[in-house]
Amino acid sequence: MSSVFDAGDAEQVGPRNKNLKILAEQRINGLKKLAADPDCRAWLWQFLEQSAPLATPFDIHSDSKTAFNCGTKIFTAQILDQMLTHCPAEYYLMKHEAKEKDGRPGKDLPERD
Repeated sequence: MSSVFDAGDAEQVGPRNKNLKILAEQRINGLKKLAADPDCRAWLWQFLEQSAPLATPFDIHSDSKTAFNCGTKIFTAQILDQMLTHCPAEYYLMKHEAKEKDGRPGKDLPERD
């Protein structure tokens, strides 16, 4: 017999909130570990560049591409937000490293094509 979750029951909500907090801490710790490694920062910057989280997701030629871009934008915007919140120095280091590698001043995340 399966039990139904009751959001009004503190005995059921407490353990669930504890688990959610642990998962959030694990995600943040994982991001910090990625941000601490130069190769991981390079990979992450390339991922953010390709995903273009700051670009408009709309594609006038394809509704399905717009839907895909919206999903990608939400996912990458969350990563970018978590990085700026929990390891901002590493974000700016990553940005600086990408600028040096490409030799272009003011390298920033691109707009989507």
